Amino acid sequence: MIKKKILIITINKTVIDVFLNNHVQELSKKFQIEFLSSYKSNKIFIKKKYYKNNFVDLQRSIGLINFFKNIKEIFNIIKKNNPKIIISLHPKNGLLVAISKIFYNFKNIHIITGQLWADKKYIPRFFFKCIDKYIIRTSDHLLIDSLSQIKFLKNEGFNTKKIKCINNGSICGIDTKKFYKSKKNKIKFCKKNNWKVDENIILFIGRINKHKGIFLLLEAFKILIDNNYKCNLLIVGNDEIYFKNFISKINPKYKKRILIFNHKIDINYYYSLSSIFCLPSYREGFGMSVIEASSSLLPVVVSDIYGLNDSCIKNKTGLKFKSGSSLDLVNKLKYLFNNPKKMKLFARNGKNFVDEKFNQSDVSKFIFDFIKKIN
Repeated sequence: MIKKKILIITINKTVIDVFLNNHVQELSKKFQIEFLSSYKSNKIFIKKKYYKNNFVDLQRSIGLINFFKNIKEIFNIIKKNNPKIIISLHPKNGLLVAISKIFYNFKNIHIITGQLWADKKYIPRFFFKCIDKYIIRTSDHLLIDSLSQIKFLKNEGFNTKKIKCINNGSICGIDTKKFYKSKKNKIKFCKKNNWKVDENIILFIGRINKHKGIFLLLEAFKILIDNNYKCNLLIVGNDEIYFKNFISKINPKYKKRILIFNHKIDINYYYSLSSIFCLPSYREGFGMSVIEASSSLLPVVVSDIYGLNDSCIKNKTGLKFKSGSSLDLVNKLKYLFNNPKKMKLFARNGKNFVDEKFNQSDVSKFIFDFIKKIN
């Protein structure tokens, strides 16, 4: 029996590695899976199996020349491969699929993972809201990675009737057995990088850009050091703004306490050796890194934006600070540093919360059953 073809459109391979690996493995039992991405290879390797990849120079920004080039390339791929279902992530990809539906017959699922316009004003906000409304109106099926986004979109005048939350939230959940806490890892890491083992490590994991609040975190960290708090800052993620170059020019008393690493496959290692996780984003869809941190027995400190309501329970798994306020962020970090018992309580609560709500196998079963049903 010939398997029906699913084409998954995503910006890059990192998105596949972080969010889709387990889903692809489950879906491939019933469907033929192919990718359309900016990964420069005709094959993508996932868990001991190769999948066909159709290279298209997809970019996050909507530049007109690149956008129209993408449309032409995607039309050709759809015509040649004749997929029965197309799954898209990221607003630009959702728009490309929505336009393709005018000319080709296929079912589509668009996965909403946040709103680009959430922290924008005036014309940019209006423009990106219009794009999202068009995607939502024209898509056959819509999934979203947090319940709080549905409420937010409804309040912003969107028709949310077609939108379904993925299980309890998150695109993929997490493998809770993968994340852990390790004093041994911290000792080795600190010795290697000339940090003191008894000092706290504040961890940031994610794309390094302004929207993730990385400069706000740096400002708060400087204040902590100036206030004689003995702590270090560990940053892991793809550097989209040459942040490492910026750090190289700051005062040595701060610089020696900051380490930056590119995105890592063994991300659980960095959670295991840290003390507190911080995500100071100005906009976020769900906050996968937050539940990964909680699963690693880390208390979390996050901005009080709607997109993080489902991944952090205020005063139970961590603390929330006023978005954009470095002083409030400092106060929340100081509170945890000064209350180690509270840190341990938040850590235990977070671990239990993630184990109950975001197990990877439950989320993959939801996705598999959803696609099987609509097929």
